[in-house]
Amino acid sequence: MKPDSTRMAAVLMTLLLVACTQHGGTRDAAQEPFAPQAPAAERMTSRVPFGWVKIQESTTANLHLSEYVPADSPVASDDSLQWQQKISFEAMSAKGLPDPLEFTNGWAQEQASLCDEFRDHPVFSGFENGYPTVVRLLECGRNKRTNRPLVTMIKVVQGKTTLFTVTRIWRVSAADDDAASEALEGAIDRAEIAAWSNLLSGMIVCRTGSEEHPCPAEDSAGNL
Repeated sequence: MKPDSTRMAAVLMTLLLVACTQHGGTRDAAQEPFAPQAPAAERMTSRVPFGWVKIQESTTANLHLSEYVPADSPVASDDSLQWQQKISFEAMSAKGLPDPLEFTNGWAQEQASLCDEFRDHPVFSGFENGYPTVVRLLECGRNKRTNRPLVTMIKVVQGKTTLFTVTRIWRVSAADDDAASEALEGAIDRAEIAAWSNLLSGMIVCRTGSEEHPCPAEDSAGNL
């Protein structure tokens, strides 16, 4: 069964409307600065939905990674998480940071090589708080490695010293190839994706004391 293109178009229209609108905070999300460097360095004001828990955090010389899943994520017999939704925050610091569009193009090409019925939907490309920013929605009808449909929403911001990436993944269960597209279609809820797009719009990269890339007043107090 092929996904309903009319319904998907409606989802994308909702996303585009949200992406073009300024949003404030939301009551269903906690927020904390995602700062891999010193407080005065570039950082992203990150938002994590209430009820989600951190499952991984690692820091190397050039990369800071944090991952979250819902607290009620199913657990396999070996005590590993069989998550169906995940949020990842990455901050990569290096010389010659990649352009966000080129970076997401590479991400899309990799997914396309691993997926049947792959679709790539641009949501936003431009400047946000003075930084080059790209947001895309990627659909994988069936991942060839896991045999599962996959929906990925990704936001990439190119700072002066750091490349920030926020990734939201929906991993859908599907018993067979015939059910894959139907499962993917059922996994995409307009309200949920629009709400996540709203959260993404509030995740900005900023730099303390910068007039070109100002931080929200709440962020300086650690309450945003």
